[in-house]
Formats: sequence, C-alpha cells, structure tokens
Amino acid sequence: MNIKKTIIILYTVLSVLVLASCKSSDNNVLQLNLKKGSNYKIHYTNNSKLNIRVVGKNMGVEDKEDMYITISVRDIDSDGNTTLSYQYKSIKVNYSTSAGSIDYDSKRGRKDPRDSIYKSIIGKNYTVKLNKNGKVLNIKGANNVVNLVDYNKSLNKEEKELLRNNLIDNFSDASVENYIEDAMNYMNENSVKKGDTWHRKSKLNNSISLDVSSKYKLKKENDDSLYIVENDNIANKKEDEQVDLNGAKTKIDLNGKGSGNISVDKKNGLIKESQTKYNVTGTITYMKDEEVGILQDIQSPINFTEDITYKIVPR
Repeated sequence: MNIKKTIIILYTVLSVLVLASCKSSDNNVLQLNLKKGSNYKIHYTNNSKLNIRVVGKNMGVEDKEDMYITISVRDIDSDGNTTLSYQYKSIKVNYSTSAGSIDYDSKRGRKDPRDSIYKSIIGKNYTVKLNKNGKVLNIKGANNVVNLVDYNKSLNKEEKELLRNNLIDNFSDASVENYIEDAMNYMNENSVKKGDTWHRKSKLNNSISLDVSSKYKLKKENDDSLYIVENDNIANKKEDEQVDLNGAKTKIDLNGKGSGNISVDKKNGLIKESQTKYNVTGTITYMKDEEVGILQDIQSPINFTEDITYKIVPR
C-alpha cells in the first residue's frame, strides 16, 4: 500500500475517533429524556431529626420515612414536558414528637384508626407534570390524602393534629413538589464533561425561609452513568428577619452544609442512586412579647439533620 495513502487513511480514522470522543464527552446534557410508557420503581428514604432547647427543656421531632414508589410516564408534550403517574406501593413511617408518635408499616396490616389514613395512600394514582429541567409544573391528588384526616371520627383532636403534621410534611402537594425539585436540582441544560462544575440556587420555604446554594461537579462517567458530587451552603433568607412561629415573634440565625453523591442515567437523565445529607445549626430567638406571655427575649439553640436516599430498583 502506498505509504502516503496509508497515512491519509490513518489520519482520517484517528480524526473520526477523536471527534466522536469529543462529541461523547461534550454531549452530557442533564435533562429529562423519558419515553412514554416507561415504568420505574424507586426506593426512597428520608431520615430527619430536629432538636431545639427551649427554656432548659429539650424538644424535637424525629421523622423516618421508607417508601417504594412506582412511576409511569403517561405523556410527553411538544415542549418536552413530562406527565408522570406515581403510586406508593409501600410506606413505613416512624414519627416522634413531644406531642406523641406514629409507627406505621403498610406491610404489617395492623388495624388502627391512624393506619387507615396511610392505607388510603397505597395504590392511588397521583400525577406530576415536569419540564425538562425537573421543575414541577403541577401536581394533582396528593392533598386529598391530607384532607382525609378531618373526616376521620375515630381520632381525637391531638391525634388528628399529629397525623396532619406528618402528612403535610411528607405527602402534601407542596412537600412532594419540594422533594422532587430538590432531587432533580442537579439538572443542567448546558453540556457538561468530566471535571465541569455548575451552580444552582433553591429555597426551602417552610415556616423558616432558607436559601440553598448548591455546587455540582461531574466527577466521572462511564458508558451508562454520570457520577456527580454535590456540596451545599444553607442560610436563613434574611439576617434579622422576624418570623411568626405559632403566634410568637422570632429572629432566626441558621447556617448549614449539605453534601451528596448522585449517579444519573445518561440516556434518560433520571437518578439511578443518590444520597444527600444536610446539617443545619443556629438559634431561634423568641422576642419579648408580654401579650403572648414572653416576658423577655429567649434564645433557643437548634440543630437539624437530614439524610435522603433515592435508588431505582427492579420492578
């Protein structure tokens, strides 16, 4: 073979390989790319603990949630917005506060007035519509479960309040939206390659408003998956902001960190497996207000931890 021709062929082959390699590395767009009719099963856990010390007394809430959820892709519109149908297949709840506790396991089959509320969640269809970047556009069906508490005549006032608080925290439209958007916060419409970093901002808007600044880095990749490292800075929304907590005027000073590891399916953009941990500490100062019985400013130290996992499992 002519040496010049051989060199040209080798150069052409190498060029194709190099270009293909570059294209593969640069083409990691972290957006949803699901197919209508696809089905998935997710194992989700959320273990959180809130401790607060008020006038020498320790108070807190401990919440452990363990759920299996199936997700079906019902529709994808012309703009790429995806409508999902999801069902809770099993639920395990261990919720403990100073006002009481809830211990529920859908696999146990115990007869209890509170259990009947959680049992009503199992098997029902709820719908979520998302855009390509994981932003929730609307949710239907979740709040109906929370409202069932008011119609249950077997529960006393304290039991209803305890149960309602747990359902609002974990199964209401707002909480489901928060969990989904938090889980998909890694999305990035720009192409990323190994070593690239990007930033996202989000808010935790419960009784206390917190700003979350997240940094993501694509640590490595293989043929099927992208491996992302997450680091978060968390702070209350405004310094010296007064917040009404159950009728009391308070000032909030909270700061924290978060960290996580996420593996993402290259083809569809969904999490394959992830674990994220948060740790927030600081103080809540109850301002002097004689009308509600607070005779002087009371500063209460607070600590909040949360450990969240997601994993796609066989159906």
